[in-house]
Amino acid sequence: MPTRTIVVIGGLTRRIIAEVDEMPGKGLTVTTKTYDTHTGGRGAFSAVAAYRFSHFKATNDQETPRCVCEEDEISVRLVAAVGDDDIGSIKEEIKAVGVNIDRVLPIPKTKTSMAFVVVDGASRDHSVLLCPGANHGLKPDKFGSAEKLLEECGGLRPDLLVTNCELKRSTVEQIIETATVANVPVLLNLVPEEYFFPEDLTHLTHLIVHKAEARRIFDDCPKDDDDPLEWETFAQQFLSRGVANVVVTLSS
Repeated sequence: MPTRTIVVIGGLTRRIIAEVDEMPGKGLTVTTKTYDTHTGGRGAFSAVAAYRFSHFKATNDQETPRCVCEEDEISVRLVAAVGDDDIGSIKEEIKAVGVNIDRVLPIPKTKTSMAFVVVDGASRDHSVLLCPGANHGLKPDKFGSAEKLLEECGGLRPDLLVTNCELKRSTVEQIIETATVANVPVLLNLVPEEYFFPEDLTHLTHLIVHKAEARRIFDDCPKDDDDPLEWETFAQQFLSRGVANVVVTLSS
């Protein structure tokens, strides 16, 4: 059986997560209960999730997930950028999971993306400050033709291309446009949404949008945040714009 390929083009970010008893107000300094550092970014999350879900299946809480496919049956590749700083080594953590990182390349005189996450210890609400850094170093001309896109994908035509809005808007638009020409199915994770929401979704095969982003786009979202039936009906607004499949996530 030929190897099936999932290519993720997206952000790779070092995350600093701090937990507090109370979210800081304007002009206030708050002491954190604890903090930790993690490798993240929507691109990294998507690539790792794609690899794990396509290669392993959890049996129950007590057992180690078992392999469900041979290593060469499904390939997951990450296309991203890091800075030429020490933080750029975080790409090795993605490689250790099993994701191909041949096209995760450093950009000279650029810093790796950083995110500062503040979490309310009681409610688990959180706020994020994102410094895009090298994520915005992926330029549209890198994906300006089908040949260039497939070169970034390792010379292969992916079975699925996944991207998100942590990249520059012009880059995301170019990726979607070129993938359409190359007849490659596209999944867009619409996070963050504040600078980019395409009116025409006909070039997308799959769209993932969080309820918070949906509320910024449409005024008539369901009043009940957690009623899946109401959100299922609401999702028709996305489908009417041409996307084949839509998932609205309801997590806090």
